[in-house]
Amino acid sequence: MGTKEQLLRLLEDNRERHVSGAAMAKAIGVSRNADRRLVSILDRCVQYTAESKMTTWLSQSSLAVHPISPFDFLRQYPVQFMAGIVALLGSVLGVALYVSHVKLRAARRVEDFSFTDPLTEGWSLARFRSEVGAQMANARDGAYAIVYLDVKSFKGFNAAFGYATGDRVLLDLNGTLAGMKAADERYAHVIADEFVLLVRWRGWDALLEHFDELGRRFNSTETLTELSHRLMLQAGVCIIERSAETPRIDVQTIIEFVDAARYARDSIGEASRSTAALYSASMKDRDIAERALVAAAHDALERGEFTAYYQPKVEIATNRLVGFEALVRWESPERGLVPPDEFIPLFERTGLVVDLDLQVFRLVCARIREQLDAGEHPLVIACNFSRLHMQNDAFPETVKSIVDGFGVPIELLELELTENIVMEDLERAERLCRRLKDLGFRIAIDDFGSGYSSLGTLQNLPIDVLKLDRSFLMSSESGERCKAILDGVVSIADKLAVNVVVEGVETRDQASMLVRMDDRIIAQGFLYSRPVPRDVSDAQFAVGFIEPNERP
Repeated sequence: MGTKEQLLRLLEDNRERHVSGAAMAKAIGVSRNADRRLVSILDRCVQYTAESKMTTWLSQSSLAVHPISPFDFLRQYPVQFMAGIVALLGSVLGVALYVSHVKLRAARRVEDFSFTDPLTEGWSLARFRSEVGAQMANARDGAYAIVYLDVKSFKGFNAAFGYATGDRVLLDLNGTLAGMKAADERYAHVIADEFVLLVRWRGWDALLEHFDELGRRFNSTETLTELSHRLMLQAGVCIIERSAETPRIDVQTIIEFVDAARYARDSIGEASRSTAALYSASMKDRDIAERALVAAAHDALERGEFTAYYQPKVEIATNRLVGFEALVRWESPERGLVPPDEFIPLFERTGLVVDLDLQVFRLVCARIREQLDAGEHPLVIACNFSRLHMQNDAFPETVKSIVDGFGVPIELLELELTENIVMEDLERAERLCRRLKDLGFRIAIDDFGSGYSSLGTLQNLPIDVLKLDRSFLMSSESGERCKAILDGVVSIADKLAVNVVVEGVETRDQASMLVRMDDRIIAQGFLYSRPVPRDVSDAQFAVGFIEPNERP
């Protein structure tokens, strides 16, 4: 019997038979040689202490005095101890296996996601690179080509018909590619309207024939047939041939070939009617240079390197200054004055032209504000806007908020849209032009006659100004015919109460012809002035008229 049990028994006996304090002292480990007075005191304490308190005290005292160590527990309960260890190890192993399973599933999901295109549910670009790399590593016969394919002006199509319809068209194109590929050919959807193909290389003419057939089948698919709409495909091509530079074709090499095909695709200009281009080393160099230019342009916008030059508009009969057209220029500290034809098309492709247009528009509003504050009477200034703005329903409100921010009269601002922009989606253009007109802006159609519009479309557009393309004045062989067409356009514009501006006036003979045709025509061209910086145009404004200055 343990000490605790002995003491409890003594306690019970003390209640019943009054066990002596000496016996009690012995049970709790007090020396038999202890002072008898101490034992007597202990005896009295036991008599007058409640049993519950005594029990509690004894329990606490026993645990404190006799703690159980792990080794004691192991000796007393070896089976239970080992069972606990096994259970613990099993739990740890189970957790580790579960975590490993979860990680494996996650890795598989990531792989499936990266290797599967979400739109077509076919190959992604990553899968294409991997599979084609493996295929080409083992291919020994014949040559192949990588084709980087997209749909020309597909952004405008999405804007006109909606993204859901656009997705259906891309699925139709995906199905067309699937139906035309040979057993050893491959394809994958990259992003948006872009696809990449591996095809057999049988020469340039054979590839163009294959490409034309692809275009015919694509335009015969269900969605485009229902819409009675045609879309043009364009592609860059890079030939895969083993050489000293590429003795082994692996995944990394395929990546380089895909990039090369993309360089070739990007070399096809927006206005080009070409459908395909073959990669050359110069394309890569040009692409690298263009990317560097775009990167520099982002910083240039923040630093205010883009500014507005102004070309005057004059009344043809009197040479009176009636307005300006604002034209963007890039005054780069590193590159000098960068010509617009070097960066505008590039900015169109990258979307940077949207910010650029709005920055020039703010500069124009700031100039008008300064003139008003100085007590002057500003002239109307025309600003050009890219086709990308027409795809944004918020465009009218955006430019209106800029005007309101500067507090300038809205009728002093003329928004120029090119003929091609309007004709890409006439219904959308009409809607946006009406909204701009309702807000108070003047609307001008620029480069009229350079595209495929007809005069009949003018009656549906709320325009104020019709700017005739300079081609009307540039023909020497068919001069009389151009004069007749020009005379007819001016007459119709007059009936529609639309002002006419003729661009590209460079000689006095051209000016005289325009005067005889209609002395209300407004002229713009080098005969009067090139686009000039703000300070020079301020001097022109102060004079109020510009004398023709024909140069040999």
